[in-house]
Amino acid sequence: MTAAELLPGSNVKILVAVADVDTLVKKNSAIDQHAHQNTTSIYTAGKTFPMLPEKLSTNLTSLNFQEDRPVIVIEMTVNEAR
Repeated sequence: MTAAELLPGSNVKILVAVADVDTLVKKNSAIDQHAHQNTTSIYTAGKTFPMLPEKLSTNLTSLNFQEDRPVIVIEMTVNEAR
């Protein structure tokens, strides 16, 4: 999930939230090894090939609207090039 806010002086604050899957998937478990092999989800017009099992990727770790989820948030400010 991403969000952006225009700040004074043409600066932009950007927030990027990524689901913290480690809270549900134990290191070196079968799911972890599967995700390590896939490395990312692939989205095509006909089908999505998720990195994680469907219950995790579309429910338990999905950043759905009005759902509390453990996340890692990166905040950055981008300054206007001068």
